[in-house]
Amino acid sequence: IAAKAEIGKGTTYEYFSSKEEMVIKAMIYLVDSMVKRIIAQMENLESFHDKFIMLLDEMEEKAKQRACILKYLNMLSDMNLCQQMHDVLLEDEDAKNASPMRIIQYLLEEGKKEGVIGDCFPQAYLEATMFARVISFVIYMDGDLGINCSDHGEMKQNLYDGLCRELA
Repeated sequence: IAAKAEIGKGTTYEYFSSKEEMVIKAMIYLVDSMVKRIIAQMENLESFHDKFIMLLDEMEEKAKQRACILKYLNMLSDMNLCQQMHDVLLEDEDAKNASPMRIIQYLLEEGKKEGVIGDCFPQAYLEATMFARVISFVIYMDGDLGINCSDHGEMKQNLYDGLCRELA
């Protein structure tokens, strides 16, 4: 990492206390960049439907990165690393906002504005329901679940329709 940044190894430790902190901050930066890019793209779309489908399109296009994200989540199950991540998040104001849940929250706000999503549900329920639809699509793409769906587009529409029925 130091060689790639064209700095001395010792200099890296002026900015980071450990290799783990360096990796954690790099992951936070990448996630934050992805979240900002996706939300910026969504802001150019008009309807909640188009924004939701765009997110699923993004998930479909980024198959290799999905595997990376799953490895990242698995890495966080290491309690030592999880504690270090927690410490970094407490110190770093920018890191607190670097969460894929910002995309879910943005979509929910847009759905409420458009009247597609009701406001009678607790926020945690809305977030869990939306997140479950996105994860359902990832699982659908990654394996043969015996679902009779002719293409990914049809599945995306089914997930959208189900979400709207449940959260109306």
